[in-house]
Amino acid sequence: VTGASARIGAVIADQLHATGYNIIIHYRSQHDAAENLCQRVNQIRKDSAAIIHADLQTAQDCAQLIEASVKIFSGLHGLIHNASSFFATPTAQPKEDDWNNLFNSNAKAAYFLACHAYAELKTNNGWVINISDINAKTALKNYSIYCAAKAAQNSVTQALALEMAPNVRVNTIAIGTTIWPSENNAATEAEKNAYINSLPLKRMVSPIDIAQAIMFLAEQETITGQILTIDSGKSICSA
Repeated sequence: VTGASARIGAVIADQLHATGYNIIIHYRSQHDAAENLCQRVNQIRKDSAAIIHADLQTAQDCAQLIEASVKIFSGLHGLIHNASSFFATPTAQPKEDDWNNLFNSNAKAAYFLACHAYAELKTNNGWVINISDINAKTALKNYSIYCAAKAAQNSVTQALALEMAPNVRVNTIAIGTTIWPSENNAATEAEKNAYINSLPLKRMVSPIDIAQAIMFLAEQETITGQILTIDSGKSICSA
C-alpha cells in the first residue's frame, strides 16, 4: 500500500492486515508513523508487515519499491496506489515543478508501479487498485493540475486493465472528501457543515468505507477496468 503511514492509507493497510494479508507499508516522509503501524500489526501477527521508503517521483523509485516488496514476502498478490501529492496550483502562478510533482505521484507512479509489479501479479492472478478522486471528472477551482493528473491516472487504470488481462485485474476507486484538508487548505466549521449538507447521503465518506470497497474489488474476479465512485452521492449533484 503506497502512502500507508497515515490517514486513508494507514486505515487501508490496517484493514487488509485484519483480513489476513501480509502488508508492505510504503512511506515517503512519515517514518515514525509507518514504523508505529508496522510494530502494532506485527504484535497481532508476527512478521506480517514491513515498511519501505520510496519517493515515487521516478520510474526507478517505483521499480525499487516493487523489487524490495517482492523480496520481503517472496511474492506479491495486490498493489494499492494510494500515495498522492495534493496542493493548489493557481493559474496566475504556473510552475512546471508543480506539474511534474502532481503527475509523477499520481499518473506516473500508478503506471510504473503496476508495470514493474505485473510479472509477479500475473503469477498470482493478482490485482491493482488505484485511489483516485471524483475531481478527475469534476473540476476543482485552483487545482487544475491535480485534476488533470487524476484524470490521467484513471486513463492509466483502464488502459492497463486491457493490457494486463486476463491474469491481473486493474481498477480505481474515486473518492470524495474523506478527511478534511489541513494547514493552508483547512476548512472552517461552516464550510464543513455546508459540504456535508450538500451530500445526498448527508455523511462523509470514511476511510473504512474505502477499505471495504478495496476488499470487494480484491475478491471480485470479474471486475476490471472500472472506476468505482465513493462520495456519498456528491458527483451526481448539480454544479
